[in-house]
Amino acid sequence: MQRTLGAGWIASLILLVLPALRGQPPTPAPKAPTSTPAPKAATSPTVFETKVAALINRDVITDSEVWRALRGAAAGTLGERRQQMFQDQLLDILEEKLFAQAGEQVQLVINEGAVQQLIEDRKEAAGGVEAFNQTLRDSGLSLDEYQASLAKDYQRSVIERIRAGEIRGLGDVLRADHVVEPTLEEIRRYYKAYQDQKFRIGAAAEVETMMFSKAQLRESPTQAQEVAVAARQEVLTGADWATVAKRLSSDPRDKAMGGQHESVVLSDSELAPEIIKYAETGPIGEISEPIDFGRGFFLVRVKSRKDARTIPFLEAQALVRDLLKQENIRRARAEVQMNLLKEAFIQPPELKEVLMQRVLRKLQGLRS
Repeated sequence: MQRTLGAGWIASLILLVLPALRGQPPTPAPKAPTSTPAPKAATSPTVFETKVAALINRDVITDSEVWRALRGAAAGTLGERRQQMFQDQLLDILEEKLFAQAGEQVQLVINEGAVQQLIEDRKEAAGGVEAFNQTLRDSGLSLDEYQASLAKDYQRSVIERIRAGEIRGLGDVLRADHVVEPTLEEIRRYYKAYQDQKFRIGAAAEVETMMFSKAQLRESPTQAQEVAVAARQEVLTGADWATVAKRLSSDPRDKAMGGQHESVVLSDSELAPEIIKYAETGPIGEISEPIDFGRGFFLVRVKSRKDARTIPFLEAQALVRDLLKQENIRRARAEVQMNLLKEAFIQPPELKEVLMQRVLRKLQGLRS
């Protein structure tokens, strides 16, 4: 006995068929409620939910938006690791939104030509168009998506740099909140505090060396010393040091470089202690007698030597100014971000706290 279709099922069929006849995708029939709980967004590998992950001012960030940004990077991860990846990506999106909103407030429009130039620079850095396109394919980005991402990064950079005082502002629309140019007094104070650590240059020397290894010259116990004496005599009678070193030295570096060591800072050198000692005190231009270092012998000639010195303030001033300015810029940019965060409405509030802790760690690192 056949069953007849009820009015409710007929209505459902009409809803499915009519859009198809009009060329529109059909609206799915309503499903009966189920008691199976929906999978959590931070742990599910397959389901993209549209529930709200966070709010920042007037913008809503959904779970599915976070998963799309991860682009499969979380594939195969489970549990706490997957949740942490979700959390980190959500924080990154919140930061992006924060600066995007700041740009919208001042109606900051990024020049498309500047973004195109950035793309051309990236192509060159990647090694050409094909290598650049392969990088995009590997990251799962289309060119339009990559361009949009660059524009966001560029906008953020402009806002940070202007408000930090690194570059000129845009009239009354976007002005600097910080002064990053160090004063002469600050430069002097820094130089005085670090004079011995950062502005002291150790003694340096230009030396020539040869090594004669007992292990490599085994025909007799004294052969290494005999070869060293013979090599010294060759140079004394007019032979070129580099030529003799490449032919007779047991040291691979001597053979490759002809025993040449230019402008060696002796306190930081990796040369053998016996060579450094002779370089510090030996007569300039004279060849040492064979120096026994236990496993063989060295020949050393000091070509030139510079005593240790402290860079004077006038010579170091420009370097210190640039160093302090860059440090001030990094601190100011972090403070710009902190101020934007303080003014922002973020839900859940613990996300705002985590973002502020990020910036605080950055500031503490700059002050240490």
